[in-house]
Amino acid sequence: MRPRDCVEPIIGHLKSDDKMKRYFLTEVLGDALNVLLSASGQNLRKSLRWLYFCAGKVPPVVAVYAHSLAESIKK
Repeated sequence: MRPRDCVEPIIGHLKSDDKMKRYFLTEVLGDALNVLLSASGQNLRKSLRWLYFCAGKVPPVVAVYAHSLAESIKK
């Protein structure tokens, strides 16, 4: 399996979930910031998912978002 085959689905999810189809920031700096912030959001979702499913000890502040994330995954 080529590395590109593993990356393409992730890019597709970033485009659809993080609304990357339309850029609100302009020029090269805006493109870079949009990708960076979307990737940061993806990493945050992965971390929250791990906390919710694996660690079992979620701080109360994060528990609400992690629970709603888990519910959206189950659908």
